[in-house]
Amino acid sequence: MTFTHEFLHSETVAPLLAALHKECFAPAWNEKTFSDLLALPTTTTQLLCRDVTPIGFCLYQITHDEAEILTLGILPETRGSSCGALLLERGQEYLSNRNVRRLLLEVSEKNIPARRLYEKVGFSEIARRKGYYRDETGRVDALIFEMTLHAR
Repeated sequence: MTFTHEFLHSETVAPLLAALHKECFAPAWNEKTFSDLLALPTTTTQLLCRDVTPIGFCLYQITHDEAEILTLGILPETRGSSCGALLLERGQEYLSNRNVRRLLLEVSEKNIPARRLYEKVGFSEIARRKGYYRDETGRVDALIFEMTLHAR
C-alpha cells in the first residue's frame, strides 16, 4: 500500500473535494464553496491518496507566515489508521518549506477523535469560541488550536 500527497491550487479539484467532504461531514460543503476558496491565491488543498484512491484532504488558507486549516477530512472507513497524522505531518512539511511559522485550526469541543489527532501531532489548545457551532443538541464551543512550525 502506497500513500501519496498532492498539493493543488486549482478550482478543478472542487468536485472531488465536495464529494470527499460529503463522505466525512454533515452538513457538507458544496462544490461552489470549494471552488470559491480555491479561486483565492492564498488557498491550497492537500490530497492524500492510498494507492490511487483519494482518502483524505486538507484545505489551507496561507497568509504570510501563518496558515489556517479550513477543513480536513479522512474517509470514515480509513479513520484510526494514522492517515490523519500522515496528512498533517506532510502538510506541516509543505507549509514549513513555504516559511509558514504558525498553523491554526478550530474544532468542535465534541469532536474528541479530531482533538486527539491534533494533540498527537503537536497542536495545543489556545482559545475557545463559546457557542460557535450548532448541532442537534444546540450550541457547541469551538476550540482553537495552534502549532508552531520550524524552518526546514
